[in-house]
Amino acid sequence: MADAKDSKTLLAEAMYDDEEMKPLMQEWAEKKYPGTRARMETAGALAQVRQEIRTEREKDRAERAAEKAQDARDKAIASIKRDPGLMIREDEIPAIEKLMAERLIGTWEDAAFLYREKNKVAAPVQSRWSSSIEVPGVADTGDGSWLNKAFPKNGGRPNMDMVDKLTRQQVDNIRTDFARDEASAIRKWGA
Repeated sequence: MADAKDSKTLLAEAMYDDEEMKPLMQEWAEKKYPGTRARMETAGALAQVRQEIRTEREKDRAERAAEKAQDARDKAIASIKRDPGLMIREDEIPAIEKLMAERLIGTWEDAAFLYREKNKVAAPVQSRWSSSIEVPGVADTGDGSWLNKAFPKNGGRPNMDMVDKLTRQQVDNIRTDFARDEASAIRKWGA
């Protein structure tokens, strides 16, 4: 019996879908069941309105989700930029986002930490060949004004003992800064 009902339903649907049969089916249904056409048109209009409402609602939800995601991104970026242990700069954000995508890292803080660890500026080291200090990744650690005491004002030869003493003091200052607070020392002496 279920198959017979299914075939009848399929036949009626096929007749309504056929352009030649549709007017005849509508006329017959209206005679047999008055108001059928109006109910069908109303149901069709309501279905269309409901679909439009659903579409608008989904569009609004997508916009809100995008705004929420952008807000969360902005807050996370501001947080890692403020973190003195990470010291993330604006130009490093694309590299962190790339790292997040490549490594499937879920939080900005974790990605920033990994990025900073991978790109960490090494602590200053003393050269094997001289008593000067080298700061890896830093080409210039100042203007050299700290050596002014070793050079005479009239332009004569510098006092080399004073140069050595001042250089050792500068090396000690840099090492102390890095030992005390590496993040501040990098800002002061490095990139």
